[in-house]
Amino acid sequence: MKPEELIERTRAFYQTALTDLEKALELYVATERFVWENPLPSHVPFGGTYEGHDGLRRYLALVNDTIEINQFEFGEVVAQGDTVMAAGHEASRVRATGRSYEMDFVHLVKFTPDGKLLSVREYNDTASIGEAFRLT
Repeated sequence: MKPEELIERTRAFYQTALTDLEKALELYVATERFVWENPLPSHVPFGGTYEGHDGLRRYLALVNDTIEINQFEFGEVVAQGDTVMAAGHEASRVRATGRSYEMDFVHLVKFTPDGKLLSVREYNDTASIGEAFRLT
């Protein structure tokens, strides 16, 4: 696929996943080969590696249960080969602590040759998110 097509698929996946996860899985995500990685401090409940459609469902359920996302937007999005780099900004509130955090992030999204998401690797400001989740 052309770089601009991969960028559009990336944006469409994120937008659809927020409103209709099952449709996003069907249209955009490679089935059991898919992997989502979000290395975070151990006390942040949704850090880790999630595999396949069920893994992505678990990951997004944990995110939804633990934080309230007030802002999530991409700035620069570029593609090269089978990879899209999406840089953006997030502002969220941790439900358990009531603390808010803001951070910049980068997501690296890799695609299969037929344009399905194969993997997502998040690079986040682990200090700011970790502090917002700290109970003491």
